[in-house]
Amino acid sequence: MRLACSKYDATGNVFFLVDDRDGGAAALRGDPGALAALCRRGPGAGGGAGGGAAGGADGVVFLTRPGDPGADVGMAYANADGGAADLCGNGARSAAFHWSRLSGRGEVAVWTEAAGVHRARVGGGGRVSVEMAAPVAAGGPDPSPLFPRGRALHVDAGVPHAVFGVAGRLEDAFLERDAPAIARSPLFPRGANVDFVGTEPLACGSFPLRTYERGVWGETRSCGTGAVAAAAALSRWLGPRAGGGAGGGAGGGAFRFRTPGGPLSVSLAGPRPTLAGEVREVPVPGGALDLPSGAGP
Repeated sequence: MRLACSKYDATGNVFFLVDDRDGGAAALRGDPGALAALCRRGPGAGGGAGGGAAGGADGVVFLTRPGDPGADVGMAYANADGGAADLCGNGARSAAFHWSRLSGRGEVAVWTEAAGVHRARVGGGGRVSVEMAAPVAAGGPDPSPLFPRGRALHVDAGVPHAVFGVAGRLEDAFLERDAPAIARSPLFPRGANVDFVGTEPLACGSFPLRTYERGVWGETRSCGTGAVAAAAALSRWLGPRAGGGAGGGAGGGAFRFRTPGGPLSVSLAGPRPTLAGEVREVPVPGGALDLPSGAGP
């Protein structure tokens, strides 16, 4: 069975995108095993999920009918393990980029069931900014005993994040040795994303950031909700103006991040944060892929 789809790289976070506005992909959306097989990395994979069609993906973005008359299109998201997630920031940027190309408009409103309408703007060079869910950094579990090497904060940025502030280099061992146990800790019954962020900016003014993603169960090259969670944590630890000047260059409440996949920025200036970065299309030969055996749209 062939599946019509597109593929996008959003600052190293790679997604298949399937148009399900007619409900034709309902069977695939309800089949975690088929979704996991579709996303599984194969020959040609590189970095977080691979640049070619054969390289798999970090998740699948489904375009849906919006549940709000003020939105242009709806979005649902499945992680690479086939499980549904309430929100994916880079996935929302990819959906906005795709819809902008279809509609020819630079401003797009994407609807998600968990967070309502996300206003997005698509600019030149593939730069896409999108409104995100307001982060909640109070009332959650305390993750500090899980990684007692710096500051720690639980942040709900639409999905749960355990954010750890580190002075110095973000070591590979943090992602390979520490993060898997943190992500599956009993503190987080549904699992958690794990972010390691430098508490001192690099010479370029950006804060280094690396994320181990729940649902991928490994490090991805960037994470949109992780950038929002890290910005909320830095704002609490260092003050809301820490992102301005030498620490971010975009004024108080704005933070720039250097991820393995490239630069992301987060503004906390409004009632909802804004996530921004580049999106590019990854060619899918013939605009379709073979579905795993037994899965059909």
